[in-house]
Amino acid sequence: MSVYAATKCGVIGLTKYVALEFATQGIRINAIAPGLTLTEMVEGAPKEAVDALLNITPMRRIADPAEIARDIVYLLADATFTTGATWMADGGMAVP
Repeated sequence: MSVYAATKCGVIGLTKYVALEFATQGIRINAIAPGLTLTEMVEGAPKEAVDALLNITPMRRIADPAEIARDIVYLLADATFTTGATWMADGGMAVP
């Protein structure tokens, strides 16, 4: 998990600095930080691991990939003054 956590932090930092580099050109850079989402990785994970993640997800459910896609579409189409942000699509996991 430490390598996974480190890479997520790297994506967040990279998003902020690349957003600064390209902001004057009108290019927006944002990241999505999804929580537990129904993917092949989750489907293949041990039930105990999935249950542990569900227990720390306030919404207590797994996201459908279409829900994450809608957040991406929102950032692309409607959030036109947003750049350098990390959009938390994690069912409240990052709140506590």
